[in-house]
Amino acid sequence: MGDALTAGEESHHAFLATGGVRYDLNDLIARESGWERLHGLAIDNNGTILALGTKDGVDRLRLLLPTTRESTARQPNDELT
Repeated sequence: MGDALTAGEESHHAFLATGGVRYDLNDLIARESGWERLHGLAIDNNGTILALGTKDGVDRLRLLLPTTRESTARQPNDELT
C-alpha cells in the first residue's frame, strides 16, 4: 500500500503492490464514482483497503471493500489477467 506520482508527476495516486506488480487503485474502481484515490494507507487480511481520496476538492478517508470474482468490478485482491 502506498502512493506514487503518476506519469509526468501530475498527481499522487494510491497503489497496491502484490506479486511484484503495482496496481493504481484508481484503475480498480468505477470512474463514475467521481473519487480519486490519493494515498493507500492500510490493507487488512480480508483485502479491505483504507485510502485517502478526494471528490469535488474535498479530501476524505475511504474504506474500499473487496468484491467477489463474480462481480464486474475489479478489486485489488482479484487476480488480473
